[in-house]
Amino acid sequence: KYKDKKYLTLILSEEVRSQDVLIAMIRISGNSYARELTWNFLKDNWDEFYKRYGHGGHTMPKVIKAATSRFSDLDKYNEVKKFFEENPVDYAKMAVKQSLETIKVNSSFVKNNEKEIEDWLKKYIPR
Repeated sequence: KYKDKKYLTLILSEEVRSQDVLIAMIRISGNSYARELTWNFLKDNWDEFYKRYGHGGHTMPKVIKAATSRFSDLDKYNEVKKFFEENPVDYAKMAVKQSLETIKVNSSFVKNNEKEIEDWLKKYIPR
């Protein structure tokens, strides 16, 4: 349905400079259709991401946030938490913690406002 999978596979190719990986991850994960795809891509390619960015610097924490912090359900919270318990990145612990907190906040927002948002969308967005 969406071309983001093609773009994600390019991220780890030699065609994309390593400093541009973060920008690509942020852009692609910002698309609601590609959010899950981005997270799965990070998990499926974790060894390569860790090899490249898992030993310091600013990229790994930002990649983690890009791939996880826009989720809004507690099942995804548990999945992300479990993944990083099994695949820790010591210097990116704060990024994982912040992403998990953001997922909880997002989940709470959806839970508390879902009906109002749905009603508003029905009223103002034609089908």
